[in-house]
Amino acid sequence: IQAEGAVVDLRNGTEEPGLAQGIAGYLQSQGIYPEDLLVGDAAQVHNRTIVLDLNGKGYTAEKLAEWLSLPSDRVLSASAPEAAEFADSAGDIVVVLGSDAPVVAAAVLPES
Repeated sequence: IQAEGAVVDLRNGTEEPGLAQGIAGYLQSQGIYPEDLLVGDAAQVHNRTIVLDLNGKGYTAEKLAEWLSLPSDRVLSASAPEAAEFADSAGDIVVVLGSDAPVVAAAVLPES
């Protein structure tokens, strides 16, 4: 992970406020440096959580998918149609948190 030095752009594609920040904390606990994490909201709601490898950082992209309990077919390349929305990203990898990410969300959000 550190060898690739990928910048991860984490986007909340859900209507759950604070989800991206919670996941960011989880990713940091897995070894992603805070300075390599960008956190924000997606422009629209997404049904599926996806990992977009925009700059050939495949190892990190696969690890992110593994940590988020995603099947490998959720790791998409820059040529995927879903990547167009994030073409302006400053990240090497964009993680779009979709409404199907409840297991991870439950693990990182504080209990109410």
